This record gives sequence, C-alpha cells and structure tokens, in this order.
Amino acid sequence: MSREKTIPGSAKRGLFERKSVVETLSVGPPVIAAVGAAVNAATPHMAEWLGVGACWLTLASIAKILHARAQDKAAQRQADHDGLIGALHVLQATVAAACGIVDALDAHLRVTIHRVVLPPGKDGKLIDAEEIEQVVDYVGGDGNGGGRRFSIRSGITGLAIRKGEPCVGARQSDDELAYVEELKARWSYTDQDARRMARGRYSFMAVPIRGGQHVIGVIYLDSDRRDLFTGTQIADQIVATCSGINRYVDWRY
Repeated sequence: MSREKTIPGSAKRGLFERKSVVETLSVGPPVIAAVGAAVNAATPHMAEWLGVGACWLTLASIAKILHARAQDKAAQRQADHDGLIGALHVLQATVAAACGIVDALDAHLRVTIHRVVLPPGKDGKLIDAEEIEQVVDYVGGDGNGGGRRFSIRSGITGLAIRKGEPCVGARQSDDELAYVEELKARWSYTDQDARRMARGRYSFMAVPIRGGQHVIGVIYLDSDRRDLFTGTQIADQIVATCSGINRYVDWRY
C-alpha cells in the first residue's frame, strides 16, 4: 500500500553526492596504513610513536566525517525547501506591504510552514498523526525555529489542521505568566511548550495546506502588532496567497 502524500522532512542525496561518503573513502587508506605501520614497527619505541600518530589520524578522520555529515544534512535541507522558502518570502513581503510594515524582514511579521508528521511504518496514515514539525526557519525576525515539533492537538496550527480551515487568534494578556496559562488553557499547549513559545507575539494566523483529501501542513504567521490578521481584507489576501503555495506544494512533493 502506498504512503499518503505529505511534505517531506528532507530527502536523501545520491551516495557520491554526500561529502561524508567522499571523506570516508579518502581518509580510510591513510588510517589503515598508519595502523599497519604501528603494528609492524621494528622497535617498541617507534611503535609507540606510530600508535599515537595512528590514533590522532583516526580521531581527526572521524571528526572530518562527522563534520561532512552535518554539512550534508544542512545542504539537503536547504535544497529540499528552497522553493518553500522563496514562497514564504513572497507571502511575508506581500502581507507586510498590505499592513504598512516598511521593513518586511524585521520582527513585526514572521512566517513559516509546518508539516504533518506521518506516523512511523509504511502504512502510516495522516489521520493518525500525532505531531507537526516546523519545516523551515521563520522568514522575518531573527529566523530560527526550523525542526521544532509540537503536538497536533495544540496551538492555532493544530486547530487549523483539525478544522481544515484558516484560523485567526490574538493574545489576550500582557502579563507573561498569564500568557503561559492562556496558551495552556486556550490553545492546549503543554507547560514546557508554552514556556518556550516566542514572547511579544500578539496576533497569529494559520492556513492549512492540503494534499488531496488530507491536510498535510499549515502556514503560520504571527506579529507583535495586535489584531493584525483580524481584518477581512488582510485575511483574504493571506488565504489567496497561501492557495498559490498550496499549488506549489502539490506540484513539488
């Protein structure tokens, strides 16, 4: 049975496109040669020095391979989602202009996208999903956030996925402790997730992304301005732009 359409976390690259594979192949022979020389050294004293050198070379080789693997993962994530990032830049700039935000990339407006994480197993169903994952860093503000996971039952993102329609929300309290309690009571966040949510965000909106009959992701926007998304004109413009992103996701993935 084939798996349902979904937004991928990151795809695998070809074997010899990976820096880690090339590094492994290149450092293997010197390490083997060094170890062999240490074993076959003519004197114990020479064997000790060759052994130290072999260990040093082995550790350095492992470090190079691990570093290369990290670079591979970062490059693959960027390649997988370049189109999504470009689409989010367009959305963010469009909404910023409509709301009179001059510097589109400052902290006044942030945009990102989450994916519904398929349950493990080849027959995993979206209807059984338990988590969503922030696919890319925020566009706007100081970026970051990519890779975080949340319960599909919490937040305005989870609500938009469950209802299958755009949702708009606003922060009710200025007090930080009261805001944590608000996130837990109104939006079903755990205490841990509520405490790590960004402060200073007063309005937010989530628009579901569909793949066939199922919601496979959600575009999320937030702002430090109150009631930014409550106007019908702004909300309609966001939904219209997100429909274009939805078409791109359906075509790309």
